[in-house]
Amino acid sequence: MKIRIAKMLLVLMLMAVFIPTSIYAATENEISDVTVISINEPIPTGDSYLSIKDTDGDIGTDRQTIRLLLENAEWTPEEQWSPYEFRYYNNGFLVANGNNFAVSFTRITDTRMDITFSMDPGDVGRETDEIRIPIKALVSSVGDASVEIDSLNSVVSAGVYAFAEGIKSDAIVRTGEKTIFGPRTTAKLEEIEIIEASVGSISMQEAIRFRLTPGFEWVENASISIEGSDGFEGSTEISLNEIMTGEREVNFTLEEIGMAHSGSSERGKISLSDLELTTSGERFGDVQIITAGVLGDQRLTVAEYMDYTTEARREGPKTTVYAGRFNQGAGEGFELAPLVIEEKVFASMSPGRPVDVAFSDWVKLTRVDGVATEEFQPGDNAFTFTPERDETGGKLKFEILVEATLHPDSAGDITASVTGGGIVEPLEAILGEAIQPLEVLTEPVILVAEDEENLSPEITLRETSYRALMEGDLEIILGVGTWGSIPEIMVTEGDIEIGDISVIDERLIIEIVADSSAASEIKVSEAPVVVEGLPAIGKYPVSISGDAIVTNNIEPYFEQEYLKRLEVLEVALNRISKAEFKVNQPYYLVDGEQFELDAAPYIAEGRLMVPVAHVSRALGIHRDDVLWDADAQTVTVQVETTQVVMTIGSDVMSVNGEEEDMGASAEIVDNRSFVPISRFARAIDVQYEWDAEEETVIFTK
Repeated sequence: MKIRIAKMLLVLMLMAVFIPTSIYAATENEISDVTVISINEPIPTGDSYLSIKDTDGDIGTDRQTIRLLLENAEWTPEEQWSPYEFRYYNNGFLVANGNNFAVSFTRITDTRMDITFSMDPGDVGRETDEIRIPIKALVSSVGDASVEIDSLNSVVSAGVYAFAEGIKSDAIVRTGEKTIFGPRTTAKLEEIEIIEASVGSISMQEAIRFRLTPGFEWVENASISIEGSDGFEGSTEISLNEIMTGEREVNFTLEEIGMAHSGSSERGKISLSDLELTTSGERFGDVQIITAGVLGDQRLTVAEYMDYTTEARREGPKTTVYAGRFNQGAGEGFELAPLVIEEKVFASMSPGRPVDVAFSDWVKLTRVDGVATEEFQPGDNAFTFTPERDETGGKLKFEILVEATLHPDSAGDITASVTGGGIVEPLEAILGEAIQPLEVLTEPVILVAEDEENLSPEITLRETSYRALMEGDLEIILGVGTWGSIPEIMVTEGDIEIGDISVIDERLIIEIVADSSAASEIKVSEAPVVVEGLPAIGKYPVSISGDAIVTNNIEPYFEQEYLKRLEVLEVALNRISKAEFKVNQPYYLVDGEQFELDAAPYIAEGRLMVPVAHVSRALGIHRDDVLWDADAQTVTVQVETTQVVMTIGSDVMSVNGEEEDMGASAEIVDNRSFVPISRFARAIDVQYEWDAEEETVIFTK
C-alpha cells in the first residue's frame, strides 16, 4: 500500500513539473487600440498598449515574468524604453505610472522582449488590478502586426493580439458607416478623416486627391467643412466645387485650404464633413472613394446605392416566452423584442397606404404601442397602421412594441410578417421564441375494464427552466377511468415546493405553493386506476393542465385548458403480454392460458401460417377490426392508424397503401384464412421471436 501511495505522489510531482502553470492562468488581455501606420515608422508612445487585467486576483503580490514575441514587427531599441511609460489602473482608472521597483524589461532580439512586473501595492505605490504595457515597435511590412504572450511560469493568460496595420501610404483614410441612398436622392457622407502615417508625412504642398467610382458624382454646390487637429491646425468652410477638378474628383493641398503644421509631435489629422454625392444611373451597390496623390492608392466604401427598400428587423435579442400563460394578471402579455420597420431608401413606403403586421394563429396580441393601430382588439393576431411622414419629410421609421400570449401547444420562432404600405415583398422579423415550460416523460399502459390490476403510468414532469411552473394547481387528468388513490409524488430535482395533493374522479390535483429558483423535476408514481363499465377499445389521453401551467384559456385568447395531451392509456379486452403458437399444435397460449384452434398452424414457404380469426384474440385486436371480404377474397385488419390488407393467393400485403412482401401467400385451409403471422405482426408493430428447436413463435406486447 505504501509503495502504491509513493508512486501516486511521484506521478503528481512529475505532473507539477511538466504541466505549464499557464494552464491555470486567469488574466484578461487585450490591445487598447489597433494603430494604422507606415511601415518602418515607430508607433508613437501612447497609441497602443497591451492590457493585462488581474480579474480574479490570481497575480496578487507575486512578480510575473512573460515573454512578448512580435510577428511582422520589431521592438524599438531598449534605450528608448522607460518603466515610467508603463501604466497601472484600478477599476478602469489610471492610478500610477510604472517605476524601477515595479517593472523591468530586456530586449532579447528584434522580436523578443522579456518583461517582469509586479502588482504589489508596495512596489506600485497604489492598489491595482491592471497593467498596460506600451507597444513600442515598428511594423515591418504591409499587413497586420501582432504580439504573442508566452506565459512562461506566470499566471498571465497566453494569447496572440493584433496591435497595428502597416501601410505604404503617407496617409491613412477612414470613415464611419456607409450612407444608404436611393433613386432621386443624395447621400450625405459620414465624416472622412485623413491621418498622417507618421509625423510630417503630409506636406503642405502635396496634392490630396480622391475620386468616386464610375456612375456617381459629387454634389458640387454642397457646403463642406475641413478642420485640422493634432499635428495640423486651421479650419475652413467652402463650397465643394472650389476643390473639384471634375464631376467625380476632388483635388487640393493643405496650403490651398489654409492649413498649417501645429508644431505638435503628434500625427496630423484632417476631417472633411458634409460631403454629398448623387447619381442618375441604376448601378446599385457600394460606392467607393479611390485616393491618389499623397494618399496613395486606397479604397474606401462610403455609401451604398440601392433600389427602393424597406427593412423589418428585430431590435436587440429575441424574447423567450413560455407557452400557455399570461405574464402577470389576466390579459397581460409578454413583451417581445421591438419591431423596427424602416425605409432604407427614401420613398420606399407609400404614406397613406395601410401596413399590415401579422403573426401565426398561435400568437395572440394583448397590446401594441408605437403606432396608431386601426380597429385592433386584444386577442387579435395582427394589426394595421397607416404610415405618414412628419414635418421633416425624412425617411420613415417605426419602432413598435408588441405584447403577446401564446397557445399552450406552441413552440418555435415568433415571427412578424409585414405587408402593404407599398412594400413590394413581404418582410419578416423574428421577435421572440416560444418554449414549452414542461417536458413530460411517461410510457403507455394497458387498462382493462373491471380489472383491479389497472395502474396509471409513472409520469415525470421536468421544468425546462426555473419558474416554469407557477403557484397554483397542477392537474393530471385521465382520459378514461378515475384515480383509485393518491399516487406518491416527489420533487426529485430542484427546489419547487408542493402543498396539498388530492384526487377528484379523473383529476389528480397537485398544489404548487412556491415556484422554483432552479429547474425542478416532479415524479408521479403509479397508482390504481378504476375503469368501470365497458369503455370503447382504443387509446385515451392523459392531460397536463391546471392554472399552475395554463392561464390564457379565456376569451378572447384561447380555449385549450391543457398544456400537453399524451395518448398513453390503452383500453383492451384483456392484458395480453405473451402469445405462443406452435406448428401442428391445435391450440395456442396467451399468458399461459390455453385457447383451442379449429385448424392447427403450419409452415409454408418457411413461414408460420395461422388462421386470421385467432389473430385478433391472440394479439389483442378486436374482432370487429378484422374484416373478411368474400367477393374480393381479402382480409383487412385495422390496428389504430395502421390498416393491413391481405389477399388470398397473394404473397403481397398492403400496409397503409404501401405494398410489402409477406414471404408466403395468404390461403384458405379448412374454411379458414391463413396468413404468415410473423410478417403481419411486424406490420402492426408487435415484437416476436422464433424458437426453431420447439418450432414455436412467441409474441410479446
